[in-house]
Amino acid sequence: MPRGVYKRDISPEACARRSEAQRISQLRPEVREKHNLTYQKNIEKNHIAYNNPKLHARRVASHLIAMNRPDVKQRCASHRGTHAPNHGITERSVDAMIQEAFPEVFKFTSPRKFRIHQRYPDWVCQVNGRKLLLEFFGEYWHDEEFTGQTHEEHELERVGYFRRYGGWDTLVIWYWELEDIPAMLQRIRRFIGIRDVESREHQNE
Repeated sequence: MPRGVYKRDISPEACARRSEAQRISQLRPEVREKHNLTYQKNIEKNHIAYNNPKLHARRVASHLIAMNRPDVKQRCASHRGTHAPNHGITERSVDAMIQEAFPEVFKFTSPRKFRIHQRYPDWVCQVNGRKLLLEFFGEYWHDEEFTGQTHEEHELERVGYFRRYGGWDTLVIWYWELEDIPAMLQRIRRFIGIRDVESREHQNE
């Protein structure tokens, strides 16, 4: 092994420890202040860049070249006109439903506010000693054509990943479940251990 190079422990336990240490470090006031300063500098830099005519022309040219690539054209053509009614629904739209149904239960962590190993879950919930995550899989980025996996394989892979790195339990909500919001919310209730409201009312009669 070359001098100065060490073999890094990549076991799930070691990765979970590193993720937790990094999470704790990111909560320190001086670290948060540094991140905020960097964020503001990036905003100013992007503002300058987007108002530069030469850079803007370069970005447009790069975009046109990319859109003319055969693989990109084929992907766009395959998705054109095949979107479901809920295409374009974002995590923020789903978060509004979740916060209304489960106030102060789930913390919305998008975009990239909470990392577990190399991935960023959408919602985090720690209740009754359980470590829970909620993921929303939209129509495009989690489609079989894009991931190369069936929906079931893709969901199991994500659930297994978060369980392996930190012992989190994960519930995946798919975009088509938005066609039946009450059923979707009932799945979440069962996931976090809240009993069926209708059944409880029936027993009290």
